[in-house]
Formats: sequence, C-alpha cells, structure tokens
Amino acid sequence: MTDISFIFLDVGQGDCTIIVDSLNRFAAVIDCPGGRSPQALAALRSLGVARLALAFVSHSDYDHLGGMYETVNATGVDEVRINLDATVSAGNGDDKIKLQSALRGFAGLEDSGVNLQPCYVQNSGEFGDVRWRALLPTHGRLLLALGKGDPNISSVILMLEAV
Repeated sequence: MTDISFIFLDVGQGDCTIIVDSLNRFAAVIDCPGGRSPQALAALRSLGVARLALAFVSHSDYDHLGGMYETVNATGVDEVRINLDATVSAGNGDDKIKLQSALRGFAGLEDSGVNLQPCYVQNSGEFGDVRWRALLPTHGRLLLALGKGDPNISSVILMLEAV
C-alpha cells in the first residue's frame, strides 16, 4: 500500500510540484520560480515535510529555478538533479543576475554534502515508494536549446510511478 500525494502549487508563471510519500516520509520538489519559495516552504511545512529526499530543476529559466535554491537550502535536501542545459536565458538584467546567483548557490551545496547530479534522458532513481525516470532531455535537445538560446527546449520531462 502506498500513500503518495502530488501537489501542484499555483505559483503564477512557472511551476512548483511537490511529491510526498507519507508512509515512508520522503518528499521531492520539482522546480520553484523566483520569489515563490515562501509558498513552497509553507506547503512543505503543512504536509509535515522536514527534509527533502530529492529536488529536480527542469531547466535554467528563472521561472523554474529561481526559488529552488532557497527552498532546498531552507529544508535541506539529500540530492539535487539539475538539468545542466548550460544556457542562462537573456531575460532582463536583474533576473539574469539572480539566476546566476542561484546557480552559484547550487554549486555550493556540494560542499555541504548534497549529492548534485545531472538529469538527462534515461537517468532514474527512487525515493520512498516513488520511482522516477527522465524521458528528456536528450543530447540533441540540449544542443538545440543551446543553438536557439532557449532552455525550455531542453526541459527535463519526468515519468513518476508509485510502486
């Protein structure tokens, strides 16, 4: 028997998804826009989540990555799977600076024992009774995103399965 919840937060533009395995006390977050980490943290607290097993960053747009560092830094996290699409969208100057700062913050998590890993097609794993597998991005999609300067093209697409 499993008790898996999928919570989709209304965060305006961008996404923030929380997956909680209540029986095994594991949780994961997928994306969180800039300025929306307080909403994510409040939702995690209300769900009784004290620490994240896993966090996914689908791509390097601020409306997906901007609040992730604050979220994982405040809760603690065992592993971060980040799409290294290697492009920082043009955006306005302020968002670009914030995005670069968040990426530097993620890099520093490794020094505190967080397992930082890429997330590409066929990467897989599990947390509690949830299995995950990355369906995208492929290497070709990453190259296309770089060529067009649009990280949305190389977003991580996950298949999640309750077992």
